[in-house]
Amino acid sequence: IGEIPIELQAKLLKAVEEKSIRRVGINIERKIDTRIVAATSSNLKQMVAEGRFRADLYDRLNILNLETVPLRFQKEKIRNLLLNGLDKERSAVGRKFPFEISEQAIAVLKDYDWFGNYREILNFATRLAVECLDEDVISEEKVRRVLSESISHSDQIQNSDSAQSAIEETPQSFQSTSNNVVTVSFDSKNDDLKVIQLKAAGNIISHVLSENNNNFRRAASKMGTTHSTLSRIMKKFKSLDKPQNVRDNPATFPKYAMVA
Repeated sequence: IGEIPIELQAKLLKAVEEKSIRRVGINIERKIDTRIVAATSSNLKQMVAEGRFRADLYDRLNILNLETVPLRFQKEKIRNLLLNGLDKERSAVGRKFPFEISEQAIAVLKDYDWFGNYREILNFATRLAVECLDEDVISEEKVRRVLSESISHSDQIQNSDSAQSAIEETPQSFQSTSNNVVTVSFDSKNDDLKVIQLKAAGNIISHVLSENNNNFRRAASKMGTTHSTLSRIMKKFKSLDKPQNVRDNPATFPKYAMVA
């Protein structure tokens, strides 16, 4: 729902409020009886504040709000999700018997932060089914290899994103100590609270990036957010060193949510 343009939001609002629609090329209004379930990974409240999402449509849709729990916080579900994915691929790859996987391999998968949640683990199951077509039991070694290939492929896509340029260099204002304490220097007379918060967020992200070899994807996964969010914060953080001294609000970490 957070991706639809403003002009389409207006049409959707009319349908929700008046419970009627008009088909293309017809002047007759048709009454409808519908329920809307909308999903988003965007921060709709922030989008409303920025004028990118209609406040009236948000109010009409936000009757019941459900926050989904990322897969990295539901590690006990990984086994069943993977086996279900493998079972769906069994007929596609022509395997007669169900896939089996070792406990050591499951442990490896539980240590991995499934940043892409359900979709990522299903894509991984598809790769694994092809690679392990003739395997009696899927081993830890095989899982590590396929997982490594999946991460490398994802990193290649990520590195092609122009947003990556925002974090390739560690800002000069970043300071840290050996015990992971991040410090922030600020001008108490000129820096308001928003700027101080932005500096703190930028320094912490820089610290996490340095610990992960500037790997944007791994840093975002460790911090429980998205690479686009980190990129947005880092762009604002680096802009503080420019003459215009842009002082935007630091972006908040979006939550996966469902609005009904």
